[in-house]
Amino acid sequence: MKKLKLELKDENTISLSEAEYNSIFNNKELVNKTEEEGIGVITSTKAMFKDFTIVKNSIIIDKSVYGSARFLYIYLLSLAFLKGSCYASYESMSGHLGYTRKTIYNILTVLKDAGWITAHRRGRGKPNVYRLEK
Repeated sequence: MKKLKLELKDENTISLSEAEYNSIFNNKELVNKTEEEGIGVITSTKAMFKDFTIVKNSIIIDKSVYGSARFLYIYLLSLAFLKGSCYASYESMSGHLGYTRKTIYNILTVLKDAGWITAHRRGRGKPNVYRLEK
């Protein structure tokens, strides 16, 4: 089976099977494909991942926090896009996820207490910065 790898702009690399490659990266407009020593190389752009978030299996099955906390963490992960942190307001989280502001606050507290995130205030009227620790 041909091995493929995904090279990201920040020089991270993800190995993919040919089946994974074919199921995810068939959009020729977004992908540059070349051959290097028998290995297919995909040079990605952020546009490639606009509809995908890569989540570690350990996060999906971790029972140290409840399901809606994992869901909010995955939402923050989608905003962070390999940077490790993101900006998110309570209003945007509430609007995208359908939770009340109070529920968002409670879930963020659970994630902070579990060590999954740290939050830094940037000032009145500005969204917090969330650093993903897990």
